[in-house]
Amino acid sequence: AEPGKEIKYLNQTVQDTLAYAQTMKGAYVKMIIPGLEQLRDEVPLGINKARLLLPVYVNDHDFPEENLPEYVYARRDSAGIKYIISDYQMQVGSGSGVTMADGSYDKVDNTYTINISNFVQRYLEGEISEPEIELFIPELGFNNLILRTGEGSAGIKFELVYTDMK
Repeated sequence: AEPGKEIKYLNQTVQDTLAYAQTMKGAYVKMIIPGLEQLRDEVPLGINKARLLLPVYVNDHDFPEENLPEYVYARRDSAGIKYIISDYQMQVGSGSGVTMADGSYDKVDNTYTINISNFVQRYLEGEISEPEIELFIPELGFNNLILRTGEGSAGIKFELVYTDMK
């Protein structure tokens, strides 16, 4: 939006239970990962695993599972330039074709899982200034997405496993 016409309250910290993402350069979800700032003081740390578990809102009537996008991607914004977070493409085994935490949908758990280990490592080492990411849907589809963001078992989870290198 043009300066002065943007909706300011959307970027304020507001606890909500759902987040909405659209294709075709529509709405995306901006996330600030809590607790990483304190870990910067503990460097050197080796990040073994860092991933986001994104539970999805579905129902049979208004928002059925078959309308979900195949993938959700993560990116970061640096001075207005959007960079795809590289580790969403990590694969298990050479040439196995099996991807791990690549942003695809898990029908059993009703979640998307995105690997952000490299992003977290680079943030802790000071290469990335803010622990903020944006979740978005590729523009090739026509599907939209509703994520459960509330606290407790239904909300987004951040899993982190690290080794203290001191």
